[in-house]
Amino acid sequence: MSKLDTTQSRIAELARLERGRRSRDTMVAGEDLHRSVYQDFEAGNRWPRSATLTKIESVLGWPDGIIEAVCKSGIPADRLSLGHMRGELALTPGANKLSGFTTPELLQELAVRAALDSQGGQAARDLFERLEGEA
Repeated sequence: MSKLDTTQSRIAELARLERGRRSRDTMVAGEDLHRSVYQDFEAGNRWPRSATLTKIESVLGWPDGIIEAVCKSGIPADRLSLGHMRGELALTPGANKLSGFTTPELLQELAVRAALDSQGGQAARDLFERLEGEA
């Protein structure tokens, strides 16, 4: 059994988050996917073949081909989110630059920072300064 790379491990983690409180049995019910295969994927024990990844995408409600697209995207694993896996956010590897952010990504980042920032808009200014400095 080989160790998954960082991106694969993050995708498995996001699959667990997507499943939420539903049981694995519920997830694979009526699908051509064995519970043990899905469980191994989620646990990060084994990386499935392409055909199985397609089945996993289906049970999670993710777009077809998104797992392989994310793996090839070059996005750092620590930046991957359910938004990427659901096809809601762009798969741009240069997402550390201001021009690489999509509008939803910027708004989400700013909302989180504003909620955590006791000084109001300072978080937004800091974010834009950091991103513009990396451009």
